[in-house]
Amino acid sequence: DDRLKRFLIFAGAMVIAPIAMADCQEQLKSLSHQLYGKRAVDDDNLNVCKVWPYSPDKTIMVMLVNQPEERDRDVYDYDVDVVVTDTQSGKILARNYHPHAITNDAIALSHVTIDTARYQLTPELRAFGVRFNSHGSSRVNPIYYSNLNLYVLKDRALPLMVNQLTVEDFGAEWDGDCAGYSDKTTRTLSISKTSTSGFADLSVHEVSTHTESAKRNNDCEDTAVSKTQANYTLHFNGINYSVDKKQRLFDESQF
Repeated sequence: DDRLKRFLIFAGAMVIAPIAMADCQEQLKSLSHQLYGKRAVDDDNLNVCKVWPYSPDKTIMVMLVNQPEERDRDVYDYDVDVVVTDTQSGKILARNYHPHAITNDAIALSHVTIDTARYQLTPELRAFGVRFNSHGSSRVNPIYYSNLNLYVLKDRALPLMVNQLTVEDFGAEWDGDCAGYSDKTTRTLSISKTSTSGFADLSVHEVSTHTESAKRNNDCEDTAVSKTQANYTLHFNGINYSVDKKQRLFDESQF
């Protein structure tokens, strides 16, 4: 009956989903080693892939690539290769290669995520995001930040539309026990109803919080001392969306 048919379709989808993910990971590893050999980075937190929900016949891949010279233990760079492939065949449809894009020192890239929210820039162009998340190594001066790139697939090319917008950053200083302070800023990106040169404007809502910590009666208590909010708009400039220096934690992090 109809209920049985619906159940079988649902059960089939539940089985296919993990298989598709496994195939994606295997294709990613195979392609990375095929393209870069010993320079390929074997880290599932840094090399990531995702079947694009907007267009399931395509898969988004991000590959990190070591430099050809011997890697210094303290400071080293990654190249970044952002690729869209045919989901079934694995054939490369478009790519954007960024040499020396990520520098690791006391602050190092910890994981990469693919963001497939509904970034509809034009009626024909849907963007996808790649978030690069980095952590500092200091215990008493912790730092974390996440930068967002947006790409569109257009005419077998993969232009970078938003370049390293900092969507989250956190920094703190404390005594290793309790006393100290922290500052956190988050930025939420959404599609505006207005447009510039045929491309939707991007609205950025920013929230910044300053928190102080101190011991009271042997308990460590956090107090939000201040909270500010701001709104910005990113406009298409004919090539991409201009990101102000104030919206990027480190300006030198641009791709």
